[in-house]
Amino acid sequence: MAFGRILILITALTLAAACSDDDVKQDAGAADAAADQQAADQQAAADQKATADQKKPADQKAADAVNTFGLEGTWAGICEKDSEGDDRLVTLTFTKTTHVHSTISHQSKDLSCKPGARTMERNIRSTYAVGAKSSSVAGARDVDHLIVSIGYKPLTSAAAAYLNSKVHCGKKDWAVGVEKTFTSVPCEPGRPSTGTKVLDIFKISGGGKTLQLGGGSVTKRPTKLAPDVYKKK
Repeated sequence: MAFGRILILITALTLAAACSDDDVKQDAGAADAAADQQAADQQAAADQKATADQKKPADQKAADAVNTFGLEGTWAGICEKDSEGDDRLVTLTFTKTTHVHSTISHQSKDLSCKPGARTMERNIRSTYAVGAKSSSVAGARDVDHLIVSIGYKPLTSAAAAYLNSKVHCGKKDWAVGVEKTFTSVPCEPGRPSTGTKVLDIFKISGGGKTLQLGGGSVTKRPTKLAPDVYKKK
């Protein structure tokens, strides 16, 4: 009788061990299958990206390869005075290859940049290229801008009336919220017109959150940074 019980026990243990081996094999097989699927998914994603990259036009491929050294993004200045004593707020927007220097001028004169009766916007658009490290300012780099267009937009009826009264840029049909873009007319005396190359320097600090420029010049690259400070949005 005891022998029979021992035989039954041995048989049960043998069957349990066999089942355990099967479970291990199944788990290992499932793990291998999951790993194979993950590898296949990664390869498919890589192939898809390679195909997409091949379809990109040459100029897009060149843009993707550009190193902007942290310039990409939108940078906001502080409220300051313009040449006429009005408040103005400057915003700089950089993509990999383009730059928009946007200035909103307010009629307020208390450095509050509160919208006034004669509020208008000027957008100077350019392409740009980052150059070598600055030979004059530690941590700065050279940057060249090529102005491609200049746009003006009256933001209030008083601003539109003002531009019409001045026949600004030879136009007298200015309307609120409508930007007129010029590619060849030098609209403001003393300012670079389209097609002009502007030499400048820039420095990014504060963990990539603070930007300073040299002020720009069409004749000689600046050798020091301007006091204006822009914060990354």
